[in-house]
Amino acid sequence: NKLYDDIYDDDSDPGLAPFQDQDLRVFKAITSDSRLALDFVNSYDPSIFLGDSRNIGKAICDYIKTYKSIPTKRVLLDKYKSNTDLMLQIESLFDILPNVDFNPNEYHYDLDKIKQTYAETKFNALKDDLRFHDREGIDSTMVKMEQTFQDIKRIRHGAKKAYTQKGIDEFLPEFLKFQNRTPFYFHLHPYLHLLLHIHTLLLLQA
Repeated sequence: NKLYDDIYDDDSDPGLAPFQDQDLRVFKAITSDSRLALDFVNSYDPSIFLGDSRNIGKAICDYIKTYKSIPTKRVLLDKYKSNTDLMLQIESLFDILPNVDFNPNEYHYDLDKIKQTYAETKFNALKDDLRFHDREGIDSTMVKMEQTFQDIKRIRHGAKKAYTQKGIDEFLPEFLKFQNRTPFYFHLHPYLHLLLHIHTLLLLQA
């Protein structure tokens, strides 16, 4: 969206957070609709937002959880008056929110886009980590993979769809769905072939 890009991609002021359109729409929802705001904080946490959006997302969510109502620009500025960087983000966000189109019927669509972005970002970070730290042991590799998929499932399904801690064998099918987009990656890490082999054996024994 050209309007948002012009305002928030200005490198001249490092205090302004580069809000993404999808973040702005969800911020608009949870600062203007009490029902959606409470639904959001009961299902997700601020880690769903990436980059600088996470800081202001946490501030908004903390307020909603505490007071069970949507925050205003004034109360957030007063609450975080000792945090200059966050105050700048609050100022910039609430200045643009009146210009953000908001339709409650589109809320879940926009939320799904944020969840997908989160999942892809976490997965790509895992790929890079394994690629450039491939001398770590298999136990460390498995822990990283399990934690990544736990984080992704927590955001994709929300708190309303609780799930139990699972082993790496149960996460590998989801890993394969992601890696199908970048199949070359399996040539970059020596443990992935082994983990895939273990997964296949577990399926055969099931």
